[in-house]
Amino acid sequence: MSGAQDSIYTQLKNQKEGLSGGSLNPLFCDVLITERCNLKCRKCRFWKNGTENEVSIEEYKDFFVSLKEFDTMPLEVNLGGGEPLLKKGVLDLISFCAELGFKPAIATNATLIDKAMAKRLAMAGLSRLSISLDSLDADVHDFITGTQGSYMRLMKAVKYLKRYWQKGTVHINTVLTHQNAKGLKDLVEWVNNDKFFNGIAVVALAQPFRTESIDKWYLDEEYGLLWPKDPDSLSSIIDIVIAYKRAGYKVLNPISQLEVYKRYYANPGSFARVHNCNFGEYIFNINVIGHVHLCCFMRQIGNIKNGKIKNIWFSEEAKKTRELMKGCQKSCNNIVNCYFQDEG
Repeated sequence: MSGAQDSIYTQLKNQKEGLSGGSLNPLFCDVLITERCNLKCRKCRFWKNGTENEVSIEEYKDFFVSLKEFDTMPLEVNLGGGEPLLKKGVLDLISFCAELGFKPAIATNATLIDKAMAKRLAMAGLSRLSISLDSLDADVHDFITGTQGSYMRLMKAVKYLKRYWQKGTVHINTVLTHQNAKGLKDLVEWVNNDKFFNGIAVVALAQPFRTESIDKWYLDEEYGLLWPKDPDSLSSIIDIVIAYKRAGYKVLNPISQLEVYKRYYANPGSFARVHNCNFGEYIFNINVIGHVHLCCFMRQIGNIKNGKIKNIWFSEEAKKTRELMKGCQKSCNNIVNCYFQDEG
């Protein structure tokens, strides 16, 4: 999805410090516009469960108009998937968001980006484009994506994007697995040496999206296939990334997050919260059928098809959910990944 909402830690920290009077206006909106995907990634199961009963582009436009009622502009909007470029009309939706003053972003596997798509995407008004690349080794990348030829198509897409890109940042996201760990150093160096990319965000492996939650999923024969087998070796690899970060390389993760990754991979079963979860005060998610969630593990607080987002955001149901979130002790992947909070 995805994935990857890089630099949210920094964004939230800066914006929270600027809030006054305990304002609960949102700072970030994650919109799942499709669960459909053209790849069969082993780290995700959206491709098995994609639905055709999606919110329409016109319904999303009505939603974004109502989102402007909040006074925390420019608000970042992540249009996620699945593969968001499979959604018919997504480029028009990106342009619509930008025209309204939002900061639209997408994360893509890039395999659908040909010459014509690259040109249209470059002019759509994206604030951020994140490309999911798991290795510079084609065989490793194709294994993780479950799709032969996905690496070659991604690299062709990068060439097209370089030709037409105008403004907005372009990031690489990579999920750290057993298969790609040894090549992470080379990938960081490759991104750092290419002026086209603004940086690389390393993402910790979690239980595949759209699978039934189980304890110790990383030991499961299917779900744990990508889980690193040697935590000490992995820790050394992460230390190299930390050293690169300190040296000024374009690593988007804060050092504190990379340090947490080492503990997480060494003993994920003991990983627990050290602070309350306050993300329901700043972030909300909309799923593919329009349900609004403050947390994907808790029940919906409304639906954008039959209610204005500002009313949903300040509803009694939202208040109850925020209180439940503050007391939650679930070691979800958001703790270490997208919505990481510095323990300090």
